[in-house]
Amino acid sequence: MRAIEYDRFGGYDVLELRERPLPVPAGGQVLVRMSVAGVNPLDETVRAGKLAPALHKPLPIRPGGFGVGRVEDPGASGLAAGMRSSTSPASRCAKGSRG
Repeated sequence: MRAIEYDRFGGYDVLELRERPLPVPAGGQVLVRMSVAGVNPLDETVRAGKLAPALHKPLPIRPGGFGVGRVEDPGASGLAAGMRSSTSPASRCAKGSRG
C-alpha cells in the first residue's frame, strides 16, 4: 500500500510517500481500502512538533485518521468484504453500512 508518513517533525517537506506492506487485521479489526482520507488542523500541529511532549505515538506517523472506503479484509469482525465504511481516530471500530 502507499502511505504518506513522516519520521521527523517539521513543515510539509517532511511528508514522504512510501510503500508499506498491507496491515493484517488483528482480533476485532478490519482492513479498509481508503477512497478518501481527511487531514485536519490537529494533524498539522502534530507534524510541526508542537505536541511532541504529549505525543504517545512513535515515529513514523501517518496523518489523516478520518476517511471513507470499503472493507478489504473483514478479519473476524462479521462485516462483509466490500461493505462501505468510515474511519475516525476517535472510535476504535469501523462503522459500516450496507453497500
